[in-house]
Amino acid sequence: MKGIVKLNNTLTSTATGEALTAAMGKKLNDEKVAKSGDTMTGLLSINTGNSWARMQFGTNDGSWKMEFDPKGAASRQMNFNFNDSTGERTFILFPALEKGVNQLVAYQSWVNEQNPKNRSGIDLDTATTPQFFINAKSGYVSAVDVEHAGLILGYQNDCSQIIAAGGNLWVRGSDANPISKPEDWSEWKRILDEKNGVLKSDFAHSRASNGYQKLPSGLILQWGRVSIKNDSYIATTFPIAFPNTCFNVQTTIDIPRAMRGGDVVSAHVGDISRTGCSIGFSENSYGGERPLYWFAIGY
Repeated sequence: MKGIVKLNNTLTSTATGEALTAAMGKKLNDEKVAKSGDTMTGLLSINTGNSWARMQFGTNDGSWKMEFDPKGAASRQMNFNFNDSTGERTFILFPALEKGVNQLVAYQSWVNEQNPKNRSGIDLDTATTPQFFINAKSGYVSAVDVEHAGLILGYQNDCSQIIAAGGNLWVRGSDANPISKPEDWSEWKRILDEKNGVLKSDFAHSRASNGYQKLPSGLILQWGRVSIKNDSYIATTFPIAFPNTCFNVQTTIDIPRAMRGGDVVSAHVGDISRTGCSIGFSENSYGGERPLYWFAIGY
């Protein structure tokens, strides 16, 4: 009827011949987002389908944009980019996240702390946090030069420390719980030298006919040759003494021809100690002197 307007008190109607009530108008005004200085609560959802979802923030000379990859779970990637007034774009690109793996974005101050140049003057006797460092304040091996660098591996109650200086490398460790004082650590051990790459004392040797070979594990191999008359027994001294013990000595006699059925030849050892042993030779078909070769192992 002319002059009469039907009112609608909802926000969901699609009617074209009805007017909104004042109450619904107030609701729209109360819930709108202002162009300046407003507050929103709850979740704001922006869905752009197959296009990168973007939020833009203007500046005096361009704008920042946050971009989100539309592939979603297949990519898990976002970027920041700045568009200046000339149209040039500068990006901060984040690598795609791996599913179920959380990542930490570090502040520059934290990154700087991880730089060994910024980790000098530490006390190695109490330091167990994994890190690089230079020029420790205390706890370092006394043989290093003034300038040195190092690495700490492990955690509070199981830790190793490595120091490099002057072409040499030292290492020490501890499994005290907790590690808190100098006595908790092993002695510093030099494992590399500046010329040979390995510490020569760990591979000390003598290539003489009566010689030896030291191994890094502490084992020592020794060998030699003696001449013995038949049915004799003589004392033999090792080229060097074993620091702890000799595990075993083997000996072999040099026979210049094939053995015959009735031949009996025996080489044997006894009186084994850290410094030497006795070697004997018995036979029933040879006369004179024969060379015997021996081999010993210990540590």
